[in-house]
Amino acid sequence: MVVTHPMSAYHWYLFWTANLVIAGSAFFIITVVVLIRGIADLKGMFARLRTPRTPDDSVHKERLDPHS
Repeated sequence: MVVTHPMSAYHWYLFWTANLVIAGSAFFIITVVVLIRGIADLKGMFARLRTPRTPDDSVHKERLDPHS
Protein backbone atom coordinates (compact mmCIF):
# COMPACT_ATOMS: atom_id res chain seq x y z
CA MET A 1 0.00 0.00 0.00
CA VAL A 2 1.38 3.38 -1.01
CA VAL A 3 0.80 6.18 1.44
CA THR A 4 0.94 9.67 -0.05
CA HIS A 5 1.22 12.92 1.74
CA PRO A 6 -1.62 15.40 1.07
CA MET A 7 0.94 17.96 -0.22
CA SER A 8 2.56 15.56 -2.68
CA ALA A 9 0.41 16.75 -5.60
CA TYR A 10 1.39 20.34 -4.82
CA HIS A 11 5.06 19.39 -4.74
CA TRP A 12 4.76 17.70 -8.13
CA TYR A 13 3.01 20.80 -9.43
CA LEU A 14 5.91 22.97 -8.24
CA PHE A 15 8.45 20.52 -9.63
CA TRP A 16 6.92 20.47 -13.13
CA THR A 17 6.27 24.20 -13.12
CA ALA A 18 9.91 24.90 -12.26
CA ASN A 19 11.09 22.48 -14.95
CA LEU A 20 8.83 24.11 -17.53
CA VAL A 21 10.11 27.58 -16.62
CA ILE A 22 13.75 26.42 -16.82
CA ALA A 23 13.23 24.61 -20.15
CA GLY A 24 11.29 27.54 -21.60
CA SER A 25 13.96 30.01 -20.53
CA ALA A 26 16.73 27.88 -22.02
CA PHE A 27 14.78 27.54 -25.28
CA PHE A 28 14.26 31.31 -25.41
CA ILE A 29 17.94 32.06 -24.80
CA ILE A 30 19.09 29.53 -27.39
CA THR A 31 16.58 30.91 -29.91
CA VAL A 32 17.81 34.48 -29.40
CA VAL A 33 21.47 33.44 -29.79
CA VAL A 34 20.72 31.49 -32.98
CA LEU A 35 18.71 34.40 -34.40
CA ILE A 36 21.45 36.94 -33.69
CA ARG A 37 24.22 34.79 -35.14
CA GLY A 38 22.04 33.51 -37.98
CA ILE A 39 21.08 36.99 -39.16
CA ALA A 40 24.75 37.94 -39.48
CA ASP A 41 25.43 34.73 -41.45
CA LEU A 42 22.48 35.37 -43.75
CA LYS A 43 23.62 38.94 -44.42
CA GLY A 44 27.07 37.65 -45.36
CA MET A 45 25.63 34.96 -47.60
CA PHE A 46 23.38 37.42 -49.46
CA ALA A 47 26.27 39.88 -49.82
CA ARG A 48 28.38 37.13 -51.43
CA LEU A 49 25.49 36.23 -53.75
CA ARG A 50 25.17 39.84 -54.93
CA THR A 51 28.83 40.15 -55.92
CA PRO A 52 29.52 39.26 -59.56
CA ARG A 53 31.56 36.12 -60.09
CA THR A 54 34.49 35.72 -62.44
CA PRO A 55 35.95 32.50 -63.84
CA ASP A 56 38.82 32.84 -61.33
CA ASP A 57 36.33 32.47 -58.46
CA SER A 58 35.82 28.77 -59.12
CA VAL A 59 35.51 26.70 -55.98
CA HIS A 60 37.14 23.77 -57.75
CA LYS A 61 39.96 25.71 -59.35
CA GLU A 62 42.58 23.15 -58.35
CA ARG A 63 40.64 20.43 -60.20
CA LEU A 64 40.25 22.55 -63.33
CA ASP A 65 43.90 23.59 -63.50
CA PRO A 66 46.16 20.82 -62.11
CA HIS A 67 49.34 22.86 -62.90
CA SER A 68 48.56 25.73 -60.54
